[in-house]
Amino acid sequence: MRSSSLPLLVVALAAAACAHTAPRQPTPRGVDARTPCAQLAVAWRDYDARQVSRAIYWRNARAFVDRALTCRDPELVFAGSMIGPTCGDDRACATADGTHLARLERAGVPLKAAFAAWLAARDLGPLGASLAYCPHEPYRSVRETTRWLARAGHREFARPLADLALAQRDPYLQATLLEYFVALDLPEGEPLARRLLPHRDPTLRARACAALTRLGSPAALPEVRAVAAADAHSRLVRVDGIEQEVYPVRALCAAAVGALTTRASVAAAR
Repeated sequence: MRSSSLPLLVVALAAAACAHTAPRQPTPRGVDARTPCAQLAVAWRDYDARQVSRAIYWRNARAFVDRALTCRDPELVFAGSMIGPTCGDDRACATADGTHLARLERAGVPLKAAFAAWLAARDLGPLGASLAYCPHEPYRSVRETTRWLARAGHREFARPLADLALAQRDPYLQATLLEYFVALDLPEGEPLARRLLPHRDPTLRARACAALTRLGSPAALPEVRAVAAADAHSRLVRVDGIEQEVYPVRALCAAAVGALTTRASVAAAR
């Protein structure tokens, strides 16, 4: 599939994933090893738009990804694997914690191979629509994929995912990808957390400090100390009937300072 066809594929996949439930129609012919590469995207779009049983859907999802891998079309491979959360007539199976993708993987759909092929072919530019199957929920598929990778313990993607995350322009997308590194205590995520630390959004600064508590190195201490000492974000809380001003970002960064200082002491003692 030429790169120029990707927008059409994304639109087709998004329409299938986000459309309202269509009237029940006869079970369509599935994707198999004989489906021509040039027709694969259309065949999967048409198949996914129908309502079929979950067992039939997953069997054809496996056949689709196998065929897409044979066709050596990484964008199609991964986009096709991500369209799976529509699940035919069982739309409730889309899960933010990645359990749906884990179930697809257990059912024999080679998602790991699909993800690896897609990741290796990326130019590390913005992810954009190639990983978002619902345009009105641009982070949903990224979040599901990130949590699936973490739940499955796929640590081998740490370095390429770190490179991919750092190449993004969207800090909220970066923060979503950061969850993978935190969940598996992967130090490759430290540069990403440090990138988010000075962001103007206090929620991103807080997430960065929380991440550095888990996976940061002493090298991050100066930056974290600066935020812990002077972050301006505050909120009012009521304790025993008295309103008090608290600084949640400072508190999280102070905890990170403690963790990083301990690591520095351990490293110096060796």
